[in-house]
Amino acid sequence: MTSTHSSSQKFNKLEWIQQEIKETRKECGTANSGEARDKQYAEVRRRVVGALGLIATRSGEDLTPDTAGRLLYGLAISSRTGQPTQGELTEEGIRIIRKISGMTQQSVEKNNTDVIGIAA
Repeated sequence: MTSTHSSSQKFNKLEWIQQEIKETRKECGTANSGEARDKQYAEVRRRVVGALGLIATRSGEDLTPDTAGRLLYGLAISSRTGQPTQGELTEEGIRIIRKISGMTQQSVEKNNTDVIGIAA
């Protein structure tokens, strides 16, 4: 899950990628774990790892936790990350990618902000 950084704190791309790998393992297991038998988990892992590889090679100067999470989500959802796809993503696979990339947290935070604005 993408962590929140203050705007004055520099974004550490390596640390962020390591955190995303941990989150992927937590959600999908590893290639050697029992969960690896589930083809959807394997597909999510392949897509997320491919997307993280692309993010690792790009300049980190313009990245923030928000843009990195959005980039991870977009690249992992598309099948054009250079990684061979073994199958299509199901709704569950998309939900897992959304959770790993931090997109579910952002939509909840946005909804909470909207509710607070309406309540005020």
